[in-house]
This record gives sequence, C-alpha cells and structure tokens, in this order.
Amino acid sequence: MLTPESLSSLVASSAQIPFVSDILAATRRGGGLDINEYLVRNPVATFFFRVEGDAMRGADILPGDFLVVDRSITPRHGHVVVVFVDGECLLRRFCERPSGVVLEAASSGYSPLQAGQGDDWQFWGVAVGKFRKMAV
Repeated sequence: MLTPESLSSLVASSAQIPFVSDILAATRRGGGLDINEYLVRNPVATFFFRVEGDAMRGADILPGDFLVVDRSITPRHGHVVVVFVDGECLLRRFCERPSGVVLEAASSGYSPLQAGQGDDWQFWGVAVGKFRKMAV
C-alpha cells in the first residue's frame, strides 16, 4: 500500500533520450532530450508516481503509467493531482467549484469528493508529465 511516508522516499532520476531527427540523420549533434530539463522545474520537489487503478482512464492515464509529479506547484482548476484522502492515495482532477474544491475521477463509477466533509486531505503534488511503455 502506498503511504505518504513511502511516497516521500521516491526521487526522479536523470536520463537522456536522443531526438528522432538525430537518429534519422544518424548523428548525435550533442542534443538529446534531458527529462529533468524538460519536465522537472524543482528537482527536490519532484518524484515519479506509478498509476494504479483506472479512475483517470478517461484522461488517458492508465494503470502502469508513470507520472512526473511536482510537489512545489499549487493545484489549480483542471490539474491532475496526487492526494491522500483519509490515508488513501488517490489520483484525481482538482476542480474549483462555487461550493469549494472537488476531486473528480475521469472515469465513471467514482464519486466526486468534496473538500471539507470531514476528510483529511494531504496534497502531494501536481502531475506535470506521463510515461507509458509501449507494447512491442
């Protein structure tokens, strides 16, 4: 089970991936895609999160995907967030409504969660990127 303590121990690692144009030209012009430079604004506040469950399938976030999550970003309407609600780790869309903040799944079968209904909410960050292994 994922807990706030186990999640805090995760860290992002560095990787360089060549651009397709470099590969097609059969050269490596010194350029590559540095994942940290591309997706990580604040390294000490960023971690990878492996998706479990299908609550965000409607947003094309599938079980087994890895999300890049930044804890330093304040959630705003429409952001996909990692949040602990009463000790359970959830991935939901952050929605600001006239009645207050609501966490919504992107798939049917999940009830929206309204803030302030006695739940203990701990925001762990905003998803800023996604990785998925392709079937080969």
